[in-house]
Amino acid sequence: MEAKAVKDAKGRLNRSKEKLEQMIKDRSFSFEEFEASWEDFLNLLNTIFSKLEQGAKADSKSKAWYDKIKHERRTDPLLSYVQQARNSEEHTLIGTTDKTGFRIEAVGKGAKVVRSGHKDNRLEVIAPANAKAGEELFRIHAPGIYLVDVTCQRSKKRFPVPTSHLDTELYQNDPISVASLAINYAEEMINIAETMIVEK
Repeated sequence: MEAKAVKDAKGRLNRSKEKLEQMIKDRSFSFEEFEASWEDFLNLLNTIFSKLEQGAKADSKSKAWYDKIKHERRTDPLLSYVQQARNSEEHTLIGTTDKTGFRIEAVGKGAKVVRSGHKDNRLEVIAPANAKAGEELFRIHAPGIYLVDVTCQRSKKRFPVPTSHLDTELYQNDPISVASLAINYAEEMINIAETMIVEK
């Protein structure tokens, strides 16, 4: 592994952490600024992988290690998603985030959410008479920013919003949670790469 590749990757990692902090600040104020920070984050993360791939060409041990990273990036739902999200943001007009207001979703059989007809246009939730105790009938969604599925323009393969990472189920897959996990992965990858530096 070339030392310069690790140094450059560390620099991009620090900048990607700054973008994550910016996203945390922006999520309550400006969707447009949040989106810009998310796009910057995706580009920085992609560059970390590119720098280490180039640096791994220095020796066979590093190359073999990076080949495993490439495989994991192709097969892990979170890693492949952020790679394809970056490609979508860079090469298409289709965004990878969206925002939503407060909403109630009817998910149980016979459950309904309707407008009340009152002048204040309230929502009414209607539960079926035969609902069982503990049965999920409704889901409440708080306002926020969320990820959307992406499609590779070349292969037309769809990459859904990740629900797992490194064989662990994700309970949160919003942009900030996904970015945090991707940063943790990149940091570990850089730490391993640093142990393989070949002095010239």
